[in-house]
Amino acid sequence: MNLKNINIQLTALTLVIFTAAFFKNDPFFLLEETYESAPYLLPDFHAGDVESIEIFQNEIKLNHLIKQDSGWVLRGDSAETEYIADSSKIHANLVQLEKLRKYYEISENPDRFAEFGLSDRGLKLKVKYSTKESSFYIGNRGTTKGSNLVRMEKGTTVYSVNANLQGQWKQSRDFFRYNRLINFSVENILSVNIKKGRNGYNIVRQNEHWTIQSSSAEFDSENRAKRFFEELLELKGGNFYYSKNTGKPIGTITLTYKSSIREKIEFRRISKELFIVRSDQNPYWQIIPEFKLSGVLPGLNEFLNKTK
Repeated sequence: MNLKNINIQLTALTLVIFTAAFFKNDPFFLLEETYESAPYLLPDFHAGDVESIEIFQNEIKLNHLIKQDSGWVLRGDSAETEYIADSSKIHANLVQLEKLRKYYEISENPDRFAEFGLSDRGLKLKVKYSTKESSFYIGNRGTTKGSNLVRMEKGTTVYSVNANLQGQWKQSRDFFRYNRLINFSVENILSVNIKKGRNGYNIVRQNEHWTIQSSSAEFDSENRAKRFFEELLELKGGNFYYSKNTGKPIGTITLTYKSSIREKIEFRRISKELFIVRSDQNPYWQIIPEFKLSGVLPGLNEFLNKTK
């Protein structure tokens, strides 16, 4: 073998070694897997196909969400007790699950599950969709802000996923319940009766304008009525109220629609600083802050003093 051939072979060998070393270290991240190209955590999972969600902590069921024809419901302490759930919030959480990827592997060592918050006593989500069922644990914060560690129930690999799953699913029952008191279109309202204590007055539509009518006077109230309806549509309770002590009534709001249908909202006082509210649309008592109460249940003088 002459010297020229030896040099060619050495050059080729050097090139092969250099190329292998280059791609092994990948200094320009040419071969690095992107989050979008990583496999899904839940293959064939689609938010719209989910039928049931069960949430466990310490192997105890915290919440059970069930999809019905009318929307999502939250099952109470018994199968006979169901509450209206916040369908938009649940759907948003499920869309987040649909996007989860097996991007960053942290460990495959079962001895470290407890360290990662992923032991059998951790937060577990069981999701039923189509003909499948998937269960996985949600652990501590992941490798980046707003991420969490996860592990499939029957798996050992720990992944870091780009979603704050703890914040979305480790919540109280009230978090998933629908807390808006009433929803309506102002265009369909014919009149509103506001009764506070023994006194009352009406907001009445007259020729597409709003007036206030009381037993003693009548006032133009176009801008005041507009602001009142805005506050009423935003009316939500804080937490739900579960005690049997419902206190004393302090007032009602009754809406009459052009279709002659009527809907009522009622307010009660439990103590000096505790007030509750419920409506025909959402008939479960909710705690309401006093400042919201004065906004949606004003006396006549308070109403007239609203921004003109």
